[in-house]
Amino acid sequence: VAPNVDEEIIRATKAAGLISVAGAFTPTEMLCAHKYGADLIKIFPSSGMSLKVIREIAQPLNHLNFLCFGGVKPEDVKPLTEVGVVGFGVGGGILDKEALKTGDYERIRTLAKEYVSAVE
Repeated sequence: VAPNVDEEIIRATKAAGLISVAGAFTPTEMLCAHKYGADLIKIFPSSGMSLKVIREIAQPLNHLNFLCFGGVKPEDVKPLTEVGVVGFGVGGGILDKEALKTGDYERIRTLAKEYVSAVE
């Protein structure tokens, strides 16, 4: 999983028999990642794009497999899935800094369950 489109990294990952996930923000970067062999295109950071923009990109590029990373909230999951996003990366939305600091693992479980429910 990379934060950018790097032809050498994508090709090396594929040569090693691994799945390649390239981070991209523009349609040009997304198409280059696909051309180089990336299996999945990580829209990163997703928080920098509105649902409308993601939809407008995903419709003509519907042959690409998109992931959203960065700022995805549980309420975003269904609308993003409906426009063609196939997966999500979530870190800060579950690993709440204050809950980690205080050891409030129940809060972390609750946040994780919100994402699981959104996907189901």
